[in-house]
Amino acid sequence: DSLVLMATTSSGLLYGWRLHIIASAEVHIVPTSSVSVRVASTAALAVRGVMAPVAQEVSCALVGSADGTVSVNGLFPLHACGGHPMTLTDATVDCMWLSVHLHEAGVNDLAVSPCRDRAEQMLVASAGDDQCIGLAVLEFASGADRHVTVRVVMSRLVMGAHGSSVRSVRWASPFLLSLGLDRRLRVWGLDECNHSEPDTPSHESEQKCPSLREVVAPHVSGCTEPVSMSLAAQIFATEEDSGTSAGGHCALLIAGRGLELMACRRTSTATCERGVSEQGARS
Repeated sequence: DSLVLMATTSSGLLYGWRLHIIASAEVHIVPTSSVSVRVASTAALAVRGVMAPVAQEVSCALVGSADGTVSVNGLFPLHACGGHPMTLTDATVDCMWLSVHLHEAGVNDLAVSPCRDRAEQMLVASAGDDQCIGLAVLEFASGADRHVTVRVVMSRLVMGAHGSSVRSVRWASPFLLSLGLDRRLRVWGLDECNHSEPDTPSHESEQKCPSLREVVAPHVSGCTEPVSMSLAAQIFATEEDSGTSAGGHCALLIAGRGLELMACRRTSTATCERGVSEQGARS
């Protein structure tokens, strides 16, 4: 009966609001708490809100910044305010749980997926202005007094993932979709473990870090200067779920100078094929 809304600013601020949904004859959305805090020394370009995989029920915000850092920020005040708006200075816990430098340029988007068989971990994909896709496995742990720690278990960069700035990333499990300013939509399969690759920057244990492999030729978007994409679901339906032998499918929308609606279809060989796309009116 509640949801959390988050936004970041070019001045490095993170805003969060907890909204209570009252369903009666009419649906009312009432703000019950709010928080604002500085999370970056440069512009905060992207934010992704998730529930932290810890015993306490608490929202956290992953923020990508113009200097290439990704931070993980706890939003305890949104859940413990007693129904009154408050700022972080009213709280007794730190907001920033982790800050790590993953890219050599700005981080434009973030996508989060739970790690299989490891409830305390999540896999984060990041879209960089350095033409790279970042992968990082984060591990959460909670202690007394609501203290939460986060560490990077392993990470790597996929160098030259696009010919220009990577603008957006989205999980469509078991695939990762990426969209670049080069107008390419790429579909990547995830390899859980891979051998070390030379000349590839990483953080800790690169030998065990998941890696990406492109599973289908890139789609050239009809939108010029694409900036974002949205998926109907974060997972491909299986053949059993869809009730057909054609495999699962995933609908997505690409936005830039125009809109493009398209679908990807998962084949029986566990690859991905593009479906029909329709370009909308140019803005």
